[in-house]
Amino acid sequence: MNIATKGTVGLGAPRPLDVEVRTFKPIKLWAAMGVFFAVLETWVIVTWITSGKAKESTAGRSVEPGWMKFGVTFQEILYCIVALIGCYFFVVRPWRRDKHISLDGMLFLIFALLYWQDPITNYIQPYFGYNADFFNLGSWVTNIPGWISPHGNLLPEPLIASGPIYPGWVFLFIVIANYVMRKAKERYPRLGTFGLVMVCFGFLALSDLVFECIFVRTGYYVYAATWGKDITLFSGHYYQFPLYEPVLWGGVWTVWACLRYFKNDKGQTVAERGVDELRSGAKPRRGLRFLALYGICNGIFMLYNVPMIWVSTQVNNWSTDVQSRPYLTDGMCGPGTTYACPGPGTPIFKPHSIHITPEGKIIVPQGVKLPPLPGHD
Repeated sequence: MNIATKGTVGLGAPRPLDVEVRTFKPIKLWAAMGVFFAVLETWVIVTWITSGKAKESTAGRSVEPGWMKFGVTFQEILYCIVALIGCYFFVVRPWRRDKHISLDGMLFLIFALLYWQDPITNYIQPYFGYNADFFNLGSWVTNIPGWISPHGNLLPEPLIASGPIYPGWVFLFIVIANYVMRKAKERYPRLGTFGLVMVCFGFLALSDLVFECIFVRTGYYVYAATWGKDITLFSGHYYQFPLYEPVLWGGVWTVWACLRYFKNDKGQTVAERGVDELRSGAKPRRGLRFLALYGICNGIFMLYNVPMIWVSTQVNNWSTDVQSRPYLTDGMCGPGTTYACPGPGTPIFKPHSIHITPEGKIIVPQGVKLPPLPGHD
């Protein structure tokens, strides 16, 4: 607080003080978070590439059904087209019209950058796998600080399928959800904030249920093991689908949608509040807005990934149907590897640690010493 005394009034009475109150500007906090995630993402991707781990993962491609191979190619083309169309409408056209990037343009680009968090669910042990027939360079996950799950680098991240999905599908449905919220408000004027949020959640959770059931059925990816057979659709099949997924993902999707929908009278999201009070030019302000939005969107994503990491440690045994399909196990565990897939009776393995094969044999890596047996020196 800056206090300036102007002198005295009358017989020694002090004049009122001119006080400049320094108010908290949320944009600074979120921009700082954005810097943190930007440094982390850059470090993970750069070290992944320079370490030589960016190599194609092709396990099981030779035995994949022909119809599934066609589906992989079709999806790669489709999602790229949708993302390019979205880029034009949300980024290029508004930029050409207004000579600067719009809020939706920033969010579109940010959701493309959020892709780095896509495989984090497998942080402790493998929980899901992608189809190895997608174009991929493996995964960057083992360069994430503290990564535990062995062979995480073999996860075939679909670069030209899942990469475009984040801006072309995740963000697009946020825009659609906001449209649904506006229509609900027009139809029911007395609908409050909570009601609007529930409308948004219902729409996005249902959308996730429908689309993800299609994704897993086509072999795009698999939930190899789930937490609770009673709350799993098609349990035991490679296309099994846990019903907590649309709840968790739908919830996080809803938070992103509410970030875009609820703005103040200046058109600012919660992450941008205070930007107009900064003593800087238009371009630095836009840069701070981008960092703030990038920071808060990454933070929201963690609200999904952290619970799902825990869920991955509570799952049933990997489906036999999945383990019989090497193009879905990706060489991370199961037949053809020296690692048993996760399950209630399987310990959580660390890279280069003692582990168990799918046949139950104990593997002791070179240089690792077994602990002494009880009663022995």
